[in-house]
Amino acid sequence: MSALFRKSEEKAAQEAAATAELERLTALSATDLAREVMPSFGPDGPGGSGGINAIQLAQWLVESYPRRPSLKPLIAPVQQAIQALESAGLVESRMSGIGTGSSSAKATPLGEQALAEGTLELYLTAQSP
Repeated sequence: MSALFRKSEEKAAQEAAATAELERLTALSATDLAREVMPSFGPDGPGGSGGINAIQLAQWLVESYPRRPSLKPLIAPVQQAIQALESAGLVESRMSGIGTGSSSAKATPLGEQALAEGTLELYLTAQSP
């Protein structure tokens, strides 16, 4: 088998794995996706020091996949997950920029505490229907 063919197979396998993960994430309920998203607001996540937007969160969720499809299908579910976290009092969103309509979210003190203590589930379970 040629090295070129192996590279092509490897690339296809990486793309398939990323597509499968993207499909898994988009199929989650807002609350379940919120569980996956919340660690991004911790000290080691991209939202740890300040705000993070839905696009950055989507990128963070699939950052371990070197080859990935468009993240566009994941943006709306991530926004819903942010809303679920906001409803639970774990993050707060704010508009940024003048007239751009973009928003970012950051952990509230309660969210930081829930991450540090491992009590996230208590707050999300209270929000589940």
